[in-house]
Amino acid sequence: MKQFIFCLVWFLITLSIFANVDFPNQPAGKRAKEVFELLNEESSYKLDDYIKENFAERFRDAFPISAHTDFFQRTQSAFGKLIVYDIPKSANDEIRLILKSENKDSYLELIVNVELNEPNKISALFFKPISKPENKNSNEKEAEKLSDFEG
Repeated sequence: MKQFIFCLVWFLITLSIFANVDFPNQPAGKRAKEVFELLNEESSYKLDDYIKENFAERFRDAFPISAHTDFFQRTQSAFGKLIVYDIPKSANDEIRLILKSENKDSYLELIVNVELNEPNKISALFFKPISKPENKNSNEKEAEKLSDFEG
C-alpha cells in the first residue's frame, strides 16, 4: 500500500511539472505552441496546410512541402509524444524549447524563429537531439527525492 501511495504522489508531482506549461505570450511563443501541438498530433493532415499558411515564403519554398512534412513525421516517429521540459529562452522573434520524449529518456531542442511583422510567420525551425539538461526545476528535484524514499 505504501508503494502505491508513493507511486501516486510521484505521478502527481511529475504531472504537475509538465502539465502547466505556459508558452510566452509573444509571437515566437505562440508559434512554438502551434509547432509543439503539431509534433504531438497523431494525424498529419493538418501539417501541409499549416506549413503552407504559417511558414514564411522564403523558408517554406526553400524545400518542397513534402520535405517539411517528412521532417515533422520523422521527428514524431523518433521521439513519440513530447512534453515541454523547459523554456530557457524567449523573445518576440525567437524561442528555445527543451522537449522530452514521454516514453523515452530522450530530449530534443526546438528553436522557432518568426518574422517580427504580423502575422509572424515562421522563418526558421531547428530540431536537435540533445543530452539530458543539467539544470532541473525544483519540482523535478522534489520528485527525485521522493523516488529515493523507501519508507
